[in-house]
Amino acid sequence: QTLHLDVQSTFFRPQGTNGTSYTKDVLYSVYFSIPNDIIRQYGEMTAVHATWLNAHTMPVFITGNMQVHNVLLSYVGKYVNGGNYNAVKDNNSNTDLAYSLIASKYVESASWNDASETLSYLSYNANQNKTASDKDLYYLRYLFYATNGDADTYVLPAEEILKWFETYTENYGGELVNDIYSKALFDEVESKFTDVTIRKDEEYKLTDEMISQDLWQKFIGGGYTVEGAHTYKISAIKSVQDSDFKAKPSETCLGLYIDENDYDKFYSYYQTAKTNDETVYLFRYYQADYTSYEVVEYTKGQGDWTLLQGYTFEYDYVDTNAYFMQQWVQLGFDVIDVTFTLDDVDTVIPVISTPQDITIDGEPPVITTEDEPWWEKILKLLALIVLIVLLPFILWVLVFVVKLVIKLCGKIITAIKNKRRKKEKNKDDET
Repeated sequence: QTLHLDVQSTFFRPQGTNGTSYTKDVLYSVYFSIPNDIIRQYGEMTAVHATWLNAHTMPVFITGNMQVHNVLLSYVGKYVNGGNYNAVKDNNSNTDLAYSLIASKYVESASWNDASETLSYLSYNANQNKTASDKDLYYLRYLFYATNGDADTYVLPAEEILKWFETYTENYGGELVNDIYSKALFDEVESKFTDVTIRKDEEYKLTDEMISQDLWQKFIGGGYTVEGAHTYKISAIKSVQDSDFKAKPSETCLGLYIDENDYDKFYSYYQTAKTNDETVYLFRYYQADYTSYEVVEYTKGQGDWTLLQGYTFEYDYVDTNAYFMQQWVQLGFDVIDVTFTLDDVDTVIPVISTPQDITIDGEPPVITTEDEPWWEKILKLLALIVLIVLLPFILWVLVFVVKLVIKLCGKIITAIKNKRRKKEKNKDDET
């Protein structure tokens, strides 16, 4: 006996970080339906045997700046060396690319603070003599445009990422991973397939640390405040019931640990399975990290003042309407067999399903920066300081004005009343 399964993928990513400012926990899941005749005969599903190949993407770049996107298009897949620009060494840059991309550790103050240029998580086409980066990128493997024009709020659909795998491989080829996709798309590929049987009582532990920034942290950059943390303990296998669906889709997704963007598809799948007398199971098979860094987009400038520092190069700020993200994907994911348990007796049934490549949506960093000139930030800060200093005087003036208005209104009312009394008295006299 075999089971034919229609396997669908989803994921759960908490809103907050896992303790690192730009990193989140992710739980990868699939769901499928089992005929209730099988469950009545062999018991509840208690284990799943699956295989897949883990691969970690190279940094995926998303920008909401159409001009930057259009310029970068012709550089995708090409070697780009930002060079070491200074007064002593020659410019060894191999490209005339106008834009530099820096995932700064002080991104919040990038529009006015030079410190944002000097320390970064990732950099592409940067002045390596000026910018110390944890990782310098010499190739741009992914490039997407935020169709809403705002990378700070743009979620990159998983389908677009899978489509890019195919498009990039067609255009650039090279050594292949799993005989399908260009190896250049990944910075790490595990040496062999994961082959594992996961039982129902196994658990995953996800951290959801909420962070925020006050005005000062936003102004100086590089800081945040931890507001609180929550831990999710999630079982590996979940039988979905009617009671799991709440009044709000967001509540349902949180209770089932699936992504809100998958709700409509999941609900439709569940209703179809219910009509066919089948039970839907969620199978959580893998936990990993997801990273997302906000990016400062600069143009390469030539500034005379930099000669005093030994440079013939400087960055000209454009915006922070962009981010780099990286994630784990599972290639060739396949369910091999499932186990059912009834009266302590296990029954293993082989599965026929189509292997699939699984990726998840890309989303912006937890903390993003509004794009505004540095002088506007300073003016706002000065205005706030002035407001705080002058607040007692302003309150005194307001109280004085209110009292004065009340007093004047009283006088006006009294004058009107006196005038009316005088008119009435004159009428009485005439009478």
